[in-house]
Order: sequence, then C-alpha cells, then structure tokens
Amino acid sequence: MYAPHFAAALAIKGSARVAPLWALLIGAFMLDLLWIALARIGIEVFRRFPLSRLDEIVPGKPYAFRHMFCGLATHGAYHAGQIALLKKAL
Repeated sequence: MYAPHFAAALAIKGSARVAPLWALLIGAFMLDLLWIALARIGIEVFRRFPLSRLDEIVPGKPYAFRHMFCGLATHGAYHAGQIALLKKAL
C-alpha cells in the first residue's frame, strides 16, 4: 500500500508547494499503518460473522448483510482500480 501513497505524496508536492515532502511521506506512512490495522479488524469481523445471519436486515438499513458484504467487496475492488490507474498516470 505504501507505493501508491508515496506516489500521491510526490504528485501533491509537485503541484502545491505548501508542505515539505517529508511531512507528506510521514502522512502517507501513517495512513498505511491505519489501513493495515483496519484491514485486520475487518478480516476478523468477517471471519466471525455467522453465515446464518447473512439474510438478516442490517439495523437501520433496507438491505441484508449479504448485500452489504458484496458492496464492501465491490467498493474495495473499485478503489484498487483507482490506485492502479493513478500508478499508471504518475
């Protein structure tokens, strides 16, 4: 994950000279650490979620957990594609 954030930091540095590069790189590194922690938590939630509850409605939403999990996977794939396009463009 660090390479795309590094590339984004360089692109920001090239277009706006308001922050030193080291600050952008530290920020990118911190985002990666946060992402890793959240990903590990998310994997554990998925692992422990009982399959018998997939068709239950998500509290406060008009759809089931099955639909929500499919949406989460699609969302992740969408952003992976965005990152790939950014890497090619930079």
